[in-house]
Amino acid sequence: MRIWGKLGAVALGVLLLVGCRTIPDREWWGLNEPAPVQTGLQSQMMVFEADDRGQLYQPAQMQKMAQWMAATPTRPVVLFVHGWHHNACRQQAGEPACKGGGPYDSNYQKFTAFLARLENVEKAGPVNAIYVGWRGDSIDTFIPWEPSDFLTIRDRKHASEQVGKQGLREVVAWLRTQDPKRQVFVIGHSLGGSAVLWAVKEWMEDAPDTTLEYIMINPAARAEELEKIKARLEEKARSRQAFSGRQVSMATALRAAPDGSRRIIVLQSTADVPVRYLFPFAFWKRAIGFNRDWVSHSVRACSGDACTVTEPDCQLSLGGRMMIEAIGTGEQCQEQARKAVWVMQTGKDVSAGHNDVLNDVQAAALADWLAQRMAQFRVMEADKR
Repeated sequence: MRIWGKLGAVALGVLLLVGCRTIPDREWWGLNEPAPVQTGLQSQMMVFEADDRGQLYQPAQMQKMAQWMAATPTRPVVLFVHGWHHNACRQQAGEPACKGGGPYDSNYQKFTAFLARLENVEKAGPVNAIYVGWRGDSIDTFIPWEPSDFLTIRDRKHASEQVGKQGLREVVAWLRTQDPKRQVFVIGHSLGGSAVLWAVKEWMEDAPDTTLEYIMINPAARAEELEKIKARLEEKARSRQAFSGRQVSMATALRAAPDGSRRIIVLQSTADVPVRYLFPFAFWKRAIGFNRDWVSHSVRACSGDACTVTEPDCQLSLGGRMMIEAIGTGEQCQEQARKAVWVMQTGKDVSAGHNDVLNDVQAAALADWLAQRMAQFRVMEADKR
């Protein structure tokens, strides 16, 4: 019966694809200069775009970035990679509106809104932002429900890996090696999380990158893609911890990443239907955020007194909107804080579904955390001088 059920699902999928619209593998921005994120803000942004092979459409954009970074030597970088169903769409004269009816892709709009919030958070200030676009959606069916074209997921997953291995790796590697004293936050959503993983796997076991943070939101990536590296990283982390014997609060662990132990943060909503149910159907493997053995923290929305921390070793409040709690008590909280990969599961109060990202709760919490990291970084740099 299971076989017939799968065959039926495939047959239904084929029917849905009949009469579908192909989304071209194209660039939208061309060779672009850094521009203000929004009118009145100091933060600037550039757009990088890659094709399905992972190659940058505009290799000369790397030189543009180098000049930009040289002109703004102290600004942190916030880089965002979109995922499934998105791209870098920018409506041109005579062209139809982007998917969803706006002049830009909805992920691009969410990211710019987040950057505006971040610049206005105390201790943050202006940043250099990078939006990485690729063909996250190859077709549209006649049904508006996004997962109706889930039969393309394997093809789009492969494309995300190519983007990670090629264009995205080139950008992040430049920031990591050519500008190693600059603070960089790399954020990937959905298949953008897959791209981030494949971009950074190559150097994950090197000496800790104390200036880089890797964040994946509802990532569409198999746990096995990270499994071996995670095991080796955590073995090294345990050795360092046994040697140092340091105790840290949750706030310190998130803000300062002691000993370079933490490498990746995963924020996974349990209300994410595509990653929770459709992804394992397509790949026969659990996604990173749904590997029960890896879940280290729970996350809930909060406000007012509900955001008050009563157990600093096990709890952390961010932006007056989000409470993070380590799984376990006492020494278990310390163990979770020092893990190389934090897998934090949320409910629908933090993310109502796969594409509900950088919403008000997430944006407030993420902006608070990045601001704290930036402030800590400035203190560390001042101490060095």
